[in-house]
Amino acid sequence: MLSVEQCKKYLPAGKYTDEQIEQMRDSLYQLADILVEDFRRQKAMAKDGERASPEHYIEPCLLNGTEQQNADNLTWQNKKEQAR
Repeated sequence: MLSVEQCKKYLPAGKYTDEQIEQMRDSLYQLADILVEDFRRQKAMAKDGERASPEHYIEPCLLNGTEQQNADNLTWQNKKEQAR
C-alpha cells in the first residue's frame, strides 16, 4: 500500500489534507479490488463459454437508488429477451 507521502508526489502540492489523501487512496484500492474481481469473474465465464450480459458490468454496491433501479430493469429486460 502506498504511504501518504508517496501519494503526495502525484498530487498538487498543498491542495489536499493527509486525511483526504488517505480517503482517496483507500477508495482507489477499493475500486481496484472491484475491477480485479470483475475481471476474474468475466475470465471464468469466458472459460465456461458464457457471455457477460450488461448487469455483470454493474456493481450494485456502487449504485444509488435510480442507478440500482436501472440495473434491475436491465436484468429484467435481459430475462424477458431470453424467454423469447
